[in-house]
Parts: sequence; C-alpha cells; structure tokens
Amino acid sequence: MQARKTLEWKVRTGTAQEIRASEAEVKSLATVITQLEDNVSKQTPALGTTTKGTLYKLKGNTFLCLRMNSLTL
Repeated sequence: MQARKTLEWKVRTGTAQEIRASEAEVKSLATVITQLEDNVSKQTPALGTTTKGTLYKLKGNTFLCLRMNSLTL
C-alpha cells in the first residue's frame, strides 16, 4: 500500500518520463497481484474443510498479520 502511495505521489509531482515509468510499474504490480489472487483462489479449494477453517481463523490473527508484514518489508 505504501508503494502505491509513493507511486501516486510521483505521478502528481514528477516529470512525464517519471509518470510513464510509475504507470508501467503500477500496471506490472497489478498484474502480479492478480496472479497471486488467482493462485490463492485455485489452491484454497484443495485444502480440507478443517484446514480451510484454520486458514480463515489465522487470517484474522493480529500477530501473524504483523509478522508477515514485517517479513515482507
């Protein structure tokens, strides 16, 4: 989310070349996000019913959310 805000700021304040580069990067990231969402959608049904329940419980876990975000950075 922070990367998107940074790119949006660059678009508002940058040169035409920087704007084009930022737009291309946004499109590229949107494609990656779509691919990841598709992969998750395809793999979720393969989980067993108890595993799905556990997955949804873990999604709401604040500690895991913070941990994953810190690992991403």
